[in-house]
Amino acid sequence: MKKSLSIFYNGLKINLICQNENLFKEQYKMYKNFFVEEQGKVEQEINVYYVKSQKITDKLCNEIVNDSKHFSINPFEKQVYIVQEKLKYNRFMSLNKNNISIKHNNGFYIVVGTETENTKYAPYTLILELISRYNETNNRAIFHSTGFTLNGKGILTIGESGSGKTTFLSKLYNTNNNVSFLSNDRVYVGNGEIFYFPIEIILSMGTVKNSKQLSSYFIEHKITDSWLNKQLSETKNNERCGIKPRTFCEINNINYVSNANLSLIVFPQIDLTYKDCLEIKTLKREDIIKKLSLSCFTPYDKEKHRDMWIDKGIMTENQLKNMADKVILDLAKNTHCISCKYGCNVSGEKLILEINREQQKLAGNEYEK
Repeated sequence: MKKSLSIFYNGLKINLICQNENLFKEQYKMYKNFFVEEQGKVEQEINVYYVKSQKITDKLCNEIVNDSKHFSINPFEKQVYIVQEKLKYNRFMSLNKNNISIKHNNGFYIVVGTETENTKYAPYTLILELISRYNETNNRAIFHSTGFTLNGKGILTIGESGSGKTTFLSKLYNTNNNVSFLSNDRVYVGNGEIFYFPIEIILSMGTVKNSKQLSSYFIEHKITDSWLNKQLSETKNNERCGIKPRTFCEINNINYVSNANLSLIVFPQIDLTYKDCLEIKTLKREDIIKKLSLSCFTPYDKEKHRDMWIDKGIMTENQLKNMADKVILDLAKNTHCISCKYGCNVSGEKLILEINREQQKLAGNEYEK
């Protein structure tokens, strides 16, 4: 018997219609791990049908491979897939031939997978692409950043891997402030708001070792044993492992939120030499634009989850670039942006205190003007 799971994403509703109860339970578990439970006004609704059948998958694969008239490679010049184009639908086959995704012209999708463990991620991959296209058409650009809320206000920490984005956030968990997690590594930004992207959180072992909660969890569940084939104490700080966002929130005893009004952007830089170092300053607009441009991945994100596989989208790369430039200029004009160099001994309370002082100083300067 078919069973439907509805996934909500800031106005987008995706109905994942599963072939049977077992597939529903499989997908519901994934939904719980990655997505924020939310409901609200629906602006767009999409149906995705999910079936597992070795026989059907093999049949579709053979049809695609043997159809020289419609057979092609690399349809959108992004990722190498095999595609069969028909009048009513497009078929896309994964390279390992474990799943086929079908896009119908009347707006719904079908995912047909083999009865293997990794096939369960096929609907999730499609859903991430649909979310990416939805965000782009709503004029939101994606940044390499960590998003969270502090006392209800949205904050972005932006920087390269190893700059201390997640460590900065982890320092705030143990304060008396209300901290909620929004997204790690990828955050969508537009019209003064930040929006989460439901992907696995990839943590450096330096970040894990600097957090009592994370290190205890990694040791207890032997995360590095399965990812890196060694214990946490044997890892290098720049080695990386992943956990689900829901797990991350449970470890740190914080809420998981989908979006927030943006009030502050922090460019952190952890100082491992001077452990008590703390230097905060407001950035000039030209520096903000430069830093944001380096961290903005629209339309140049190399991650597979944003490749145009099933849904090519309605915006060209030039249009996406122009949209991203507008988002960057808007952020530079309307959002307080600071650099924050801090040592690993600096407490979350001190970080918040000094950031508030810098914001008050800026407000005073604006008032004098």
